[in-house]
Amino acid sequence: GSDGNDFWTSTDPFLSGNNAPVFQEQYIKDLKVIGQLPEDMEGIYFRNGPNPKFKPQSYRFPVDGDGMIHALYFENGKVSYRNKWVMTEGLKKEIEAGQSLYGNIFSGGERKNCASTSIVYHGNHLLALYEGGLPYKLNLDLETVGEWDYNNTIGPPKMSAHPRIDESTGNMHFCGYSLFEEPYLTYYVADAAGNIIVKTPIDVGYPTMVHDMVITDNYVIFFICPAIYDGSRFKWAPNNGTKIGVLPKVGNGSLRWFEVEAFFMWHFMNAYENGNRIIVDFIHHGKPGFAAGSGISSPPNLRQAILNLNSGSAAINRLDSRIVEYPTVNPLVVGSKYRYGYASLMTTFAKYPEYYNKLIQYDHANNSEQVYSPGDNKYCGEPLIIPSQNASDEGYVLAFVFNDRSKKSSLQILEQNNFSSGPIAEVILPVRIPNGLHGHWMEGTS
Repeated sequence: GSDGNDFWTSTDPFLSGNNAPVFQEQYIKDLKVIGQLPEDMEGIYFRNGPNPKFKPQSYRFPVDGDGMIHALYFENGKVSYRNKWVMTEGLKKEIEAGQSLYGNIFSGGERKNCASTSIVYHGNHLLALYEGGLPYKLNLDLETVGEWDYNNTIGPPKMSAHPRIDESTGNMHFCGYSLFEEPYLTYYVADAAGNIIVKTPIDVGYPTMVHDMVITDNYVIFFICPAIYDGSRFKWAPNNGTKIGVLPKVGNGSLRWFEVEAFFMWHFMNAYENGNRIIVDFIHHGKPGFAAGSGISSPPNLRQAILNLNSGSAAINRLDSRIVEYPTVNPLVVGSKYRYGYASLMTTFAKYPEYYNKLIQYDHANNSEQVYSPGDNKYCGEPLIIPSQNASDEGYVLAFVFNDRSKKSSLQILEQNNFSSGPIAEVILPVRIPNGLHGHWMEGTS
């Protein structure tokens, strides 16, 4: 682990405040817990995010910065914490050189696979994900094993950061995109044992970023937004519109396209079938701030696409005008009709970007929502929902909360069915967990 001697600071708002990296890898046992941990909570919460070890030559959130995993281990009523960098080939070279060596996709220059966006446990593999490269396999105490290509069956294109696990089959559905060669998009399915059983190239027409995808009982859905890569940069081409692709989940059969007006998006909340219609809930960004010619991105909010499989028509409706991102659902409802969806909510514009000060629970059954605020000067990351082992319709909502006064973090645990009444338990951390990206809950600790 690092001895903390490499400490540096930056005035970049994406590298300051709680966006700044931490420099020490630590293992801390028996953390203090306020309140009562759920008795059935046995498992590991992993969270990934960019955490550059060396001061970057250029930095573009969220695609830059070495992946660092923060993990909380829940076992026999006790909680321990560990954090480690993902030891990518690029980071190893930088450690050898003692400095940052790479540019990014938005600035040109040689890129590295940062393994910094997301993390998933499936088919007995714990994988740190980054859409610009292969997954990095880790063991459960976060030691890096190395790149994982499913025994040479994926890539290029590689693997996106947002796979979807179908609880009914145990299969994991994901895509990979290439900016440099056709096919620009490939759809994969890995079975429960971790073998690739479907590999389907998709003709999307031009290279663009496909950050996420979503599934229903029978289909997989991609949004192709017109942030087109021209070999050196992304350009916003709104005249192309946004295309919504619907493909049978089994990978063969006809791909159908639905065309709507141009917008950009990073993340889906969920999707499901309702008769001859597919309902897709997602976070809408008017424009991608990173693409040339797009101008400033509009605030993200929750919208719903309704795709009519009979008529071929598509409509997009705004469900809420509040500023939200990092949408999640209970893993048990992925791809099916669902009641609760969650997101991080921004009602205060803080000094630094990426500071979400509340969590929101959307109740789609009652067309209502509840908001939870951790309090003044406190900011929360992506909500992660874990099913209760005791009841099928219950679950817990986990979120890291940063206290801007103490400069320390905690993990708050709320009940899905009693959301706005606040945490039933809070795991107190003696360290700061920087704002990060996406997490995953693994049932059991071995």
